[in-house]
Amino acid sequence: MKLSEFKKQAEKIGVGNRCITKIDNTEITDAQLQKEDGYWFVCQNERDGVDCDDKLGYTYSWEIVDDSDAEDISYLKPYKKTLETCEKGDLLVDKDGGEYMVIERLGDLVFPSQKDAFDAVSASPYHWKELQKCGYTVKGQPEEEMVDVDGKEISLSTVKKALQSYIS
Repeated sequence: MKLSEFKKQAEKIGVGNRCITKIDNTEITDAQLQKEDGYWFVCQNERDGVDCDDKLGYTYSWEIVDDSDAEDISYLKPYKKTLETCEKGDLLVDKDGGEYMVIERLGDLVFPSQKDAFDAVSASPYHWKELQKCGYTVKGQPEEEMVDVDGKEISLSTVKKALQSYIS
């Protein structure tokens, strides 16, 4: 990845926000971006690099100063929370637009609030796969990546599906 690409993506994700990345062939699914004295850092627990002052609670940070540092990064994407990874305090949305807050999480079980009543727990916990089958999603996730195809903005997943159906 070029330094200019990294900076553009880092600005889009924002300081302190979670991301996923690949540093020197190490997949990192839990990281946050930090910026100190004009320099970007990827704070995470996998790869030891140059330390920033505030590693945002992580063990390590990886400094991105020039193109040679940026080349160590294969990609940088916003962290997308799913029902499988949702946490206490996240908002869930049902297929009709009703909102529920995750009151507690215990393994695969999600304990949601009652619909639009975040201080009241629902009657029972649900396995995250059950919520997924019923059309629930996690509110406030980053928008899907868009690509330019002949001057038109099309979602990357749509392009991938079209290519897969064309190939098969």
